[in-house]
Amino acid sequence: MLTKLDGIEPAGLDGAAAQHFLHLRGIARLRAGDAVGGAVDVRRASTFTGGCHVHIPLHLLEILDGVEIPEYVAGTDTYILSRLGPVVHAILAADRGLAARDPEGAISALDIVLVWRSRDRQSLARLAQAWLDVVPTDPVRVLRRRLALATFLGVHHDYGVGLGHDLPIPPHSWGKERLEELAERVRGELEGRGQEGAVE
Repeated sequence: MLTKLDGIEPAGLDGAAAQHFLHLRGIARLRAGDAVGGAVDVRRASTFTGGCHVHIPLHLLEILDGVEIPEYVAGTDTYILSRLGPVVHAILAADRGLAARDPEGAISALDIVLVWRSRDRQSLARLAQAWLDVVPTDPVRVLRRRLALATFLGVHHDYGVGLGHDLPIPPHSWGKERLEELAERVRGELEGRGQEGAVE
């Protein structure tokens, strides 16, 4: 997408078009891992009047910057805004758990309703990664594990056909290659090629 946006100068656009362009390019840059460029574009977009919901990525940037965000945020997108924080914080906590080789800690951080409902590939990828490092024998946890793996694989497929989404959270975003490798491991596990926990 970024290559298609190169060469367009927002200064030559009217207010609403400039906002839309900068909003679009800012999100594209964030998804590509350019945290600085993405933040600059998103913040520039907020200076124009238009119909874009620029406050949502602005809110995300504040979370990533460690700004304390109230649980309830007034406005038309309260539902989205009040749920961004817990999901992002769950991702960051899971990253700490995975880095410390504590998959149970990562599972504990991510196994919350907001993560499951978000169908965000970044958070569900980490949940799948954590479960791959755990081989439960308890029937309930065996089922929970399979559900987490299958959910990630479904969301990963949806993203590949343009239906899914990733939270743009550079520099914490997992890239395409890592996600593809994880998906292949998950497929193998679900098809019985891995060390699946058994229900006695």
